[in-house]
Amino acid sequence: MPESSHNSSTSPFTRPLPPNPSLENLRKQAKSLLKSVLTNEPDALAEIDALNLRSRSSNPGGFVLSDAQFVFARRYGFTSWTTLKNHVEVVSRYSAWPNALKSADDSPSLVDRFISLACLNYANDHVSRREKARELFAANPLIANKNIFAAATIGDHIAVRELTKQEPALARVQGGPHNWKPLLYATYSRLNSARKNDSTLEVARVLLDHGGDPNAGFLWDGNYLFTALTGVFGEGERGPLHQPQHQYCDELARLLLQAGADPNDSQTLYNRMFTGGTRHLELLFEFGLGNRADGVWYQRLGERLDSPEEMIRQQVAWAAKYNQWERMRVLIKHDADLNGMDSRFKKAPYELAMLSGNTEMAEFLLANGAMKTSLSDVDAFSAACLRADSEQAQALLAKHPTLIDELGPMRSELLNLAAESDKRDAIRLMHKLGFDLNERKRTVALHSAAMSGNLDMAKLLIELGADPSIRDEEFNAKPLGWAEYGQHTDVVEYLKE
Repeated sequence: MPESSHNSSTSPFTRPLPPNPSLENLRKQAKSLLKSVLTNEPDALAEIDALNLRSRSSNPGGFVLSDAQFVFARRYGFTSWTTLKNHVEVVSRYSAWPNALKSADDSPSLVDRFISLACLNYANDHVSRREKARELFAANPLIANKNIFAAATIGDHIAVRELTKQEPALARVQGGPHNWKPLLYATYSRLNSARKNDSTLEVARVLLDHGGDPNAGFLWDGNYLFTALTGVFGEGERGPLHQPQHQYCDELARLLLQAGADPNDSQTLYNRMFTGGTRHLELLFEFGLGNRADGVWYQRLGERLDSPEEMIRQQVAWAAKYNQWERMRVLIKHDADLNGMDSRFKKAPYELAMLSGNTEMAEFLLANGAMKTSLSDVDAFSAACLRADSEQAQALLAKHPTLIDELGPMRSELLNLAAESDKRDAIRLMHKLGFDLNERKRTVALHSAAMSGNLDMAKLLIELGADPSIRDEEFNAKPLGWAEYGQHTDVVEYLKE
């Protein structure tokens, strides 16, 4: 199988791969770099000198195309041109692009349109899409007969069994509106058909019995690995309303894991971080979460995937920052490292808990082996604000009057964190200290309150001067739009007033 790896060292020339990378374009660019080096262009020479290439070129005649290709590999964080080429081939084969996933909803093919609407795609998920899919199915009940992808989406295991009996290879073929394997349509389906004999769980059994791959997956936007297991567990940034778990979540997840699905599933862990649940963690730990980065996707993508150890560090960090007690207890039970820094927050769990105003969580971490670290004045001020410790916050301000300015963009992050966590006393204190409740970094605090359904927090923010007409930077939506998306009726009605 192709493998891919990258060098974690950085240089002024290191950059991410462009979206939808083309091997042919990379070859042309390598030839262009070769020409630039041979004509002594300063920027090109600086890059090869940074890699010490002029003195180590394997060609006695000087810098050649293979050297230029090596430079290109290092530019994008790979150890060699071969590993870069293999990675691009994997991306080309398994990628699913958000715009293509969205456009499938409007396919001229009725069956493709139905399948697309019935499945989560992490591009435009909304409860209304599933409702439209059910309407299409009710009006066209024979749609399951169109192909194995439709039958898998519906859960028509009798049709799937008959099709794979006649042609076993159908269990592994890619196709349908997203060019997925049948198992992915079954695991991402949220149709939840009410017909007596329909069951996507039974479809999965049939597909696995006929050689279906329990590690089937795709690269969302060419970067993020979504597997069959990811689809089963569901959830994500849009929440369990619009991205619910599978109808047969626990049974189907166990079936996949027993069949060999890799429990080190980074996207599953990310999607499930927001609600604080732990059932998925217990199941993944049962099958080896945190151990052995040797699954099929590690062989394909190498260090482009988080290591199992990094996945656990991220879970601990998130639980510490967002005060997720049940999750932290599960992680501690499974011997998670309480002192490691994850790649996202780059702080130890104890420090994250303190910075988030979660004093009891910080003490709990200390009692279970975490090391105590001292906070800078800026961090101590942030922590005092979030735990609504007016005395310490004002004492620190008296000592360093510029602390609020020194926070920079962190001011907005603190306000958003307090709003989504319903820390009303923290909001009152920060407002009293001079924080601008309408300061925006992607969103303002009122967006977070609206999306979280915190009516009392929304009322408090507006009473203190928050602007309900301000729009976020990503979707250009007012807080009302965020409340409507989350279907928080009481917040919607209040903001409409």
